[in-house]
Formats: sequence, structure tokens, C-alpha cells
Amino acid sequence: MSWSTVDSTPSPHGHRWCAVGPDLAEALAVEETVSLTCRGPRGSVTAELPGGVRPPGLDAAGIVEVGTVVAPGDVLVGRVQRRVSSTAEERIRAAVLNTPVDPFEDVSLRAPGSRTVGGPPARVSAAEPVLDSAEVLVGASITLAFRRPLSVGDVLEDRSGRRATVVALRDQEGLQAWDGGEVEVARAISVDDVLHARSVGPYTEVGDAPTRTREDSGGAPVPAALRASLVQAGAPWTAWELATLKCDVGRAQAYEQVLRGDWPHVAATQVPTSVLIGRRALLAAGLMGGFGARGAVLRWADTETLRAFSSGRVVSADTLDMHRNPVPGGLCCERIFGPVKDYACACGALQGLMHRGAVCGTCGVEVGSSTVRRERFGHVELAMPVPHPWRLDEVAEALGITREEVDALLTNAAELGGSGVVEAGGTWEAGPPALVARLAGSGLLLEVLPVLPAGLRIFGVGAVGQAVPDGLTDLYRRLVNRNGRLARLTTMDAPAVIKRNEYRMVFDAVKAVFDNAGTPGAEPLTGPDRTRLRAVADILTDHLGPPLLDRAVDFSATASLVLDPDLPDGTCSVPRVVLETVFRPWLYGLLQAWRCTTTVTGAKSMVDQRHPRALQALDALLAAWPVLLATSGSLAGCRAVVAPEGSAAIAVGSALAGLDGETVALHVPLTRSAFEEVQGLVGRVVPAVDRPVVTGWLTALARGAPPVPTLAKATEPRDPVEDPAVRSALGWLPGDPPQPGSWAAAIPLPPG
Repeated sequence: MSWSTVDSTPSPHGHRWCAVGPDLAEALAVEETVSLTCRGPRGSVTAELPGGVRPPGLDAAGIVEVGTVVAPGDVLVGRVQRRVSSTAEERIRAAVLNTPVDPFEDVSLRAPGSRTVGGPPARVSAAEPVLDSAEVLVGASITLAFRRPLSVGDVLEDRSGRRATVVALRDQEGLQAWDGGEVEVARAISVDDVLHARSVGPYTEVGDAPTRTREDSGGAPVPAALRASLVQAGAPWTAWELATLKCDVGRAQAYEQVLRGDWPHVAATQVPTSVLIGRRALLAAGLMGGFGARGAVLRWADTETLRAFSSGRVVSADTLDMHRNPVPGGLCCERIFGPVKDYACACGALQGLMHRGAVCGTCGVEVGSSTVRRERFGHVELAMPVPHPWRLDEVAEALGITREEVDALLTNAAELGGSGVVEAGGTWEAGPPALVARLAGSGLLLEVLPVLPAGLRIFGVGAVGQAVPDGLTDLYRRLVNRNGRLARLTTMDAPAVIKRNEYRMVFDAVKAVFDNAGTPGAEPLTGPDRTRLRAVADILTDHLGPPLLDRAVDFSATASLVLDPDLPDGTCSVPRVVLETVFRPWLYGLLQAWRCTTTVTGAKSMVDQRHPRALQALDALLAAWPVLLATSGSLAGCRAVVAPEGSAAIAVGSALAGLDGETVALHVPLTRSAFEEVQGLVGRVVPAVDRPVVTGWLTALARGAPPVPTLAKATEPRDPVEDPAVRSALGWLPGDPPQPGSWAAAIPLPPG
């Protein structure tokens, strides 16, 4: 940070806010540079992107020219790579237009910043090509230069760590801040780095959740404290839609209903996608989880249950062949996990909806939707049963020995026969077969290992364009290889010491599949880039852990929070670009209801060009629609008005000065019940108080407890789930569904 010394007077707005004179504003205006580098395989850098698009400002090689002024999201280096998979939208577009999906995808290096609300323009000050050892172009290094003047909404900080947000640029020299006196200050946060808004899209490939990063047009995150506080403030439907319609199940249907001018219809409780994935991760760990009106139940799955959920046996450790097609019988097999292409078998003999449900006689793949690859399990038949790694305490109790002795048995440090647990005469010198014989029928042994659906194990692309499996697939592959070796050694009647060692390696592989956190004596398994391989426990944490209570949502924005005493009570001023983004589907629906256009495309064009009718529609919506403001420690409902041109912060009046924090998130209520709840919060500041109510295993997981000890030692298999934040995250309806109706009919067309 660049520090400047200035004389200050006490701030009339309180210690959180400050006013800056022209001398300090000029001193804190800085030139910043950002260096960005990209590198890929030969031939990946190009000036022509998929679809024949040629971004402006690129030279013939695909690198931006020096001196070009770029905005956030503009292409700096054109890059493509071979497509591993296509999205549902791309497949639908290809089917409608009767054109094949482009085999390449756009992975260009782009200017940083929010694509929806923009940011300060940047100038390309340097552009250097990156060459490989053969002097062939493989990438580029770009340097961008920004000039950032001091703006309302920037946050200043002094040497002692005190912070204040700029609320005014005044004519007098100096600074109004804190208690006055000579201070040394620097700019800690720029308002342009905070401002961001999102309507819908893009979404993550696994779970279809809104992205979180500003560069990917991600949504504002909703922490558990906000949901719990909404429930306590009498707004349970607002908390419910933040966990469902705005980030998960029912999202697409709600968007279509808003476009038609109707309130989103809530028919019944639907399990969020994240919870469904978490339940499948439980099954992959050998557990059966259920989520119903009476709570969340948990039990260990027996062998027959695991086989019943499986769609086929995995016999090969291979994943994709040289043509990037799934290997039959492997960890991505289409016969087991379902087709890669919608309504097409692997060999192409059966294609189209007319063959839905048919099984190809050549490749054995059932024709259907590729979404089943997120649902269908496989399984591995273990050459010899192994104890469940999460139930070793129960194994010790069943054998009448200590846990340390069980660990010694499974690491070949001791013999089971020597412990006195079983009589002499066991094969492999009273080793693993005797252990299996003693635990037979106890339910503590794994005879089959579930394999998580292939659609939940997304592949990446390596440096030279080849498909790279995720961490869990690598762990499964390691297990399948070791299990096959043990089966061959058993058939060959190899020496006992070799078979016992291979049995230990199989057990270690099973343990790593479930949890690859490592032990005090062993480091976790890592991939080629030295990062820890993700296991089933990591997927459980992602979908049933703290991320379940802290998800990004649609129709949201984030901005710096400033004070404007001239604003009426219960009112906030918001940049126009933010309002046009978060209210976009309502604007489309209202313009169609007013007969200004008959298509969404026409409505989009009117909003983008700021047609007079589109401006009238936004004003009419703001007059009728409340918004929710949320900070890290408080929330409030208010009416939004368009901020003056050039403003990049959200301003509130004195009545809402109780909103704490330097940044604020804005949310638009979606359902009729949430609309009425937020309307009742207008002008009220409610503190965000989160009081976790941990009643069982699921609540403990969601509140941050580690999955392995929490699930392995769950003394109460049923969790009543009394925590309001967790209940909303599970999608449980807080009451009777609201009545359907039209929101657009209540907003008449203004005269003229």
C-alpha cells in the first residue's frame, strides 16, 4: 500500500465513514500493474476461437497488441483446447440447430474483473510471447496497467489498523476521519474490486451450483448466520429460497415462471442436488443416509444392499482409451455408469429418442440421458473381505482385543493366531483368512466396495490435451490394481507372507478411498502436481459439510457500503448496472407483459440498449419490489433507487446506518412469501445471530465436524435436525406453499 500523511478533522458521520479532500484523493490515486501468464500445448494459441469468433485487438498469432484498452472479460490471449465433455446447453443447442458440438472449447486468457458490472479500463503495457524449447509459440505473458482514482466506497486504513469508508469527496483540503489529528493513511480496498452482480449462470459442473468467483460472474455467498437470522426475524421462506430456488433444485423452473410474469410455484419439498450428491457419497462410504420430514437417518449398508445399488462390476483400472472414450468394464464404463452422449450408445448403432431404454446388442450400453452418469454406481468385488476402515473400534470389540492390536494385525506387525483370538489351523498362518472367518456375519467386513458414479468424478485436461482423472478415480484405480494382484496371488497359491502383504496393501487402498487425510506415520497420497488426492470424505465435506450452509446464489450483488444522510428512511441507492443485472428476468417478463416485445431476445435487446420502456420497467419494479441487504453481522429490507451515474457503491440512509461491515450483499426476493417477508423488514436492521443447534450427525457435519469420526461414532442414527440453517439447506418447506398468481399483473404500464 502507498501511504500518505495528512491533517484530519473529526468525521461528522462517525468513525466508520470519512470524507476526503482533493489533495489526498490525488495522492492516493495510483497506477497499478497486473501480470498474467498462460501456457499450453503447441497450437493452442490462436486468434480464432470456437464458433469462428475473432476477438478484437488480437494480432495474427492470437496475442493482444500493446496499447489496447481492455475491459473486464476481454480476451488477452486466444486459446483453445480439445473438449473432454459438453454441457447440457451445448448439446441442446446442437440438437436444435442440427450442428455438431464444436470439438474445441474456449480457454482464453481474459482481463480480470467482473464481466457483468465491468470495472476500471486497463491498458496493455506489455505483451511477450512464451516459446518452448523448439521456439514454438505456446503462450504469452501480458502486463496490464490501471489508473485507480480515489472513489466513494473506497476503504482507507491508518497505521494502527483503523478503517473508514469514503462517503464523500469534498472541496476542502485534508481528511475528515476518526478523531482528527495528523494521520498516515493508505487505500486498503478499492470499490471497483468489490462491485459485482449476478442474474443467472454460470454453474459448476458437479452439483449445478452458482459459481463463487467474481471473474466467473459468481453469486454473493449466503452464510449460515444469515439464514438463521432470517428465520428468527420471521422470514423463513426467504431463508428457504436462498438454499433452494436460487442455487439448487427448482432453479430453472422458477426462472421460466418469472419470465412468464408468474410467481414461482412451490409444489412440495424437493431434495437439493447438493444433498443428493452427499447421500451418494455416504453410500460410497458404505452408509445409507435418508432425509425425511422426521429428520436424517443413518445406518451401515450390508453387502446385498451395496450390490443392489450397483449397475455393474468394475473389473479394469483403465478409464479412457486413446480416443478419450470410456474403457468397457473400467472406472468410467458406459455399460455400468450410463452413456456419455444423450440418447446414443457407445458404438453409435442406436441413436435418438426412439431408442430410449433399449440396450445395444453390440456395446451393451442402455440408451438414455447422460445425466444417469451422476446416479449409477459400480462396485469392486474384493478378492478377500476387509474390515471397514471406519469401524475398527467395533472390530477390536468383536475380537476382544485392543485397537492397537487390530492396527498391528492389518499392518503385518502381528499374527492373529498368536493373539489367542482364534485357534491354530488357519490358512496364511492364521492371518487375514482367520480374521475374516472370525468376523463373518458381523457386518463389519466389506465384501464389495461401492464406486461413486462417474459423473461425480469430473476429468480435467492435462498440459498436452490428454484427459486427466480426478483424485478419487486415481484412488479407485490404485485399489482395483491391488485387488487384482491379490486375486491372482490367491489363485497361484503364493507364499503366505506375499499374500499377507498384498492384503495389507488392499486394505490401505480401501482406507485411502474413504479418507486420504493421511496418518501420523504416513503422508496422504498425492497426484502428479503434488496435491492431495480427494477421497470420499472430501466429497462428503463438500456437499454435507460447511459448504452446504455457505453457498452462492442467483439474483444477488456485492458492493461497498456507504452512508448517504440525504436518502429517505428505508431506502438504498444502487448502481444502475447492478439493478439491471439482478432484476433481469423480471424486466424481461414485465416488458413482455406490457406488450413491448414478444420474445426474451427482444426484451434482452431493449434492456441492453436501455430503451425508454426498459427504463420505465426498471423504475416500476423498484417502486414495487423490496430488496434484502445483508452484511457479515446484520440484515435489513429496503427500497432501492438508482444511484447517480458513476457511483459504484450501495448507499443507505441514516436509518440503516446500523448495517455493519465494509461490504454489503443485495438479494432480490423470488417467491411471493419471501417478497412479503422482505417487505415487512423494510427499514428494520436485524442483527445476524447464529446459534447452532447440534442434535445429531448431519447437523454436526454441516457445522464443521470432520466426517470420519462423526459418522463412525454416531451414537444416535437419527438426527431430528432442529438447526434452522440446516433445515433450510435440506429444502424442507417452512410452511404451506404460497398460492400461485401473477406478479406482472400488479405492475401496470405507465401512461405515455
